[in-house]
Amino acid sequence: MPTVPPLTDRLEQLEALARELGQTDLATAARAAQERYAQGLFYVALVGEFKRGKSTLINALVETPVLPAGVVPVTAVPTVIRFGPLGARVREDGSWRAIPLSRVADFVSQEENPGNSRGVSGVEVTVPHPLLGGGLCLVDTPGLGSVHAENTKATRDFLPHIDAAVVMLGAAPPISADELEFVTALRSQVETLIFVLGKADQIPPGDRAQAEAFTRQVLKPVLGDSPRTIYQITAMPQSRVGALAVFWTEFRGALMDLAAASGARLSAAGACRGADRVRAQLGIYLEEARRALRDPLEAADRRARELADLAAGAERAGRELAPLLALEEQRLGDLFRARRIAFLERVLPEAAGELAERLAGARRCTRGRAVDLANELARERLAAWLVASEREATRAYDEAMARFSTLAAEYLARLAHAAGVAERDLELDPTWDAAFSAQAGFYFANLMYRARPSSVAALFVDHVLPKASARRRNREWATRYLVDLLTVNAERVENDLRERVRQSERNLRAALGRVLADVGRAATQGAEAGRRARTAGEAASRESLARIDRQRRTLAALDGRPAAAVG
Repeated sequence: MPTVPPLTDRLEQLEALARELGQTDLATAARAAQERYAQGLFYVALVGEFKRGKSTLINALVETPVLPAGVVPVTAVPTVIRFGPLGARVREDGSWRAIPLSRVADFVSQEENPGNSRGVSGVEVTVPHPLLGGGLCLVDTPGLGSVHAENTKATRDFLPHIDAAVVMLGAAPPISADELEFVTALRSQVETLIFVLGKADQIPPGDRAQAEAFTRQVLKPVLGDSPRTIYQITAMPQSRVGALAVFWTEFRGALMDLAAASGARLSAAGACRGADRVRAQLGIYLEEARRALRDPLEAADRRARELADLAAGAERAGRELAPLLALEEQRLGDLFRARRIAFLERVLPEAAGELAERLAGARRCTRGRAVDLANELARERLAAWLVASEREATRAYDEAMARFSTLAAEYLARLAHAAGVAERDLELDPTWDAAFSAQAGFYFANLMYRARPSSVAALFVDHVLPKASARRRNREWATRYLVDLLTVNAERVENDLRERVRQSERNLRAALGRVLADVGRAATQGAEAGRRARTAGEAASRESLARIDRQRRTLAALDGRPAAAVG
């Protein structure tokens, strides 16, 4: 098997081949990967929910207000901040042009460029700051979970370019479902994740400790271990005192250590991913161009219909797979509904009886004491069942995701056969279900209601009613509260499982859409190029076919496959 050329040569050859084929976007992508590798650049993206303070933190790190920040969701376009003379540039219509630093907000902010309506494909800001001198590029990303859905999509689309990430968390909530999903997808691609509890100066120390403990518990199954450090930081210099000052220094040090120890390796890995993406798209283009030149003319119309079907495959996949995916959701829902009903039928009478006994034995039966006993009993009764349900839910979910993957693979195999493309070109992004894999776990044990505090009115009633009446009143209230606790927490097990299945279904459809759009676009363009060449006459067609075969052999060598495999 031929040796794959060094990365720089590989990227240069991919760029040259893309330009030869007129694939300007792919040539530009290969050139960008070359420049990134030559300069030792690697992307550290700041990710998290909207309004976590990502833009403000970057401004603080480079000690220059280069990015817009505000009280509403601001960032609409991923923005790269790298080392260089103070300035900015924007990429529109395939080319870069310099812009004044004061105009960055016109292109990256939601207010000035809503949903990236200007079609900006890249924004870079250069800052002569030593933090960036080792090749580290900070990337400001649109917030996850924003009301502007296109912003979340922009961040997800940028995922393949990320080499390491700073995950910005908060205290309310400490980590969201969108953030957990994105962290899990990142974990399958990058090894370095740095976790930050932002705006720490605005959070009481006790709340910070609770948020950190909860975040560690949620992340441990995803990462295989708890994060070594969750940096509690503030971007406001005047608020960095005591522990917050120490965290800030350590956080900056972690970024600098990353550049020193892993920058070159991360840069190379990112460039390799870019080369693989370009190679795959060029391969599809060439295959379709070759087919258009070799197949009989009467096959052209049929092929055009096949490629149109391929491009529309995502919508059709949604229609065809929806009933099968819905069956999986229904099956899991029925399973856990039966578990919930059986549990409650057994436990509710037992728990209510035990509560009555404990209250009867209590020297005083105040509303506060009734609340405490109801919560104690609910925890005792739920604890073992929730642990067992967690295991069962993870197992059942894992089985359902395996069926989801099988259904998707079978669908793509049929589509590949019908469209006459290689199955390897219609492979799903392996991270589509990473967010809710078995590793992510189910945290039902953390779903307990917070205890209902006793109201002033209830305390007053405890003192004015005769003891027997107050005891009876509080016992009845506590029994209803206990039943509510047990019922709602048991229902949340079922609801959580259903929601995860629904989210995975959405992820699967999105992944299908991405792969079919990429392949459909490259295939259609290749077929059109082949048909154009064919109209030039038989001699020109033979010449074009010989050239395409040469190009395919060149591409195969860049993939490490023998030329015979594609000849």
